[in-house]
Amino acid sequence: MTLSILSNTGYALTGTGSGPVAPPLVAGANPAAQYAAAGTTSLVFAFPAASGGTPPYTYAAPALTGPSGSAATVSGTAPGNITINSAANGEAYLVRVVITDANGQQVLNDALGDVGSIVTNPWVLVGDVNFIGAVAQTFTTTGNKIVTLADASTVTVNATMSVGLITNGTAGSDPVRGLIADVPTGAGNTAYRLRTTVPVSPAISATDDVLVVIRWRVDQAAGTAQRALAGLTTSIGSEASAEFSGFVFQNSAGDNVKLQSRKGAAVADMVPVLPAGWRNGSVLVQSEVRVVAKFRTTFSSVSPRNVNTGTPTYQADIGSDSSGPSGGLEAPLFSGAAVYVQLYSWNGAAIPYNYTAIERILVYSRPTSRVP
Repeated sequence: MTLSILSNTGYALTGTGSGPVAPPLVAGANPAAQYAAAGTTSLVFAFPAASGGTPPYTYAAPALTGPSGSAATVSGTAPGNITINSAANGEAYLVRVVITDANGQQVLNDALGDVGSIVTNPWVLVGDVNFIGAVAQTFTTTGNKIVTLADASTVTVNATMSVGLITNGTAGSDPVRGLIADVPTGAGNTAYRLRTTVPVSPAISATDDVLVVIRWRVDQAAGTAQRALAGLTTSIGSEASAEFSGFVFQNSAGDNVKLQSRKGAAVADMVPVLPAGWRNGSVLVQSEVRVVAKFRTTFSSVSPRNVNTGTPTYQADIGSDSSGPSGGLEAPLFSGAAVYVQLYSWNGAAIPYNYTAIERILVYSRPTSRVP
């Protein structure tokens, strides 16, 4: 047989082999993060069972990552309750379980915990790019583009292609719809990458928490493979970078669009079927990426949502990067006088019309009680 797979960049990967194709192994939803009060000495997480793949499944002993010198230990097995013991004030932890099926496929479940360092400082707005009212512009070549906003200020948008020609559809600034990436029916395999440099003032300290709010619309209500991503990256990054944290609107069949969280190449389902308005562009969605010391968390709601008092509709903890700066602290990755927001829009290789449009990007910061 011949197996063809469309990668998350839109490229086709083809190989040959014989026999049936094993179903993918699927991890259960990560346990909810726990931010415990000072004095808490243990945290208990209910780890789920895996599904799919080829049983039986093997659940590795839980691995605990914490600050250097921590006395914390971990006990229990998955699926079931796993406990962090001897937790201490001011410490943050990551518990990871690796699951393997009979064919060697592997998936992960992570749980995040923190004791005694809840941040109570309110979020302060430090950056705001509003594409509504911007001067109309169509990007006909790749590279850095200067977009003039309604208040006459300017921002830089880096336009590149994951696959296809930039003129296959329409990318640019629209005074009514914002920063757009439209792909018409029959345009061929096309995937836009638009990275916006968002100036912030005052500059974000390496010890500040960061919250990036993306207000956008996505229309993927037809087709079988369309994908849209929005999230936080670096000055030279994209949705394909290890540092990327954000959201995926993934069309899986017909009018079925699911919401996923993504960090680097790791993707996890948040909700299997989004409401109709979220997937046909009629609802303005507010997607948020929060970076707090070691942890990254994603939220999505109908816009607007008050970031200090509002409750998100969907939430996912997406872990930390232990190879990052300052021994795994995340915040320094996204500090300085600018943050970078990536928009990615793929038409699923020549399927019906789809679009994504960012209306506004808001950046907040706050001092954290957890410092490097």
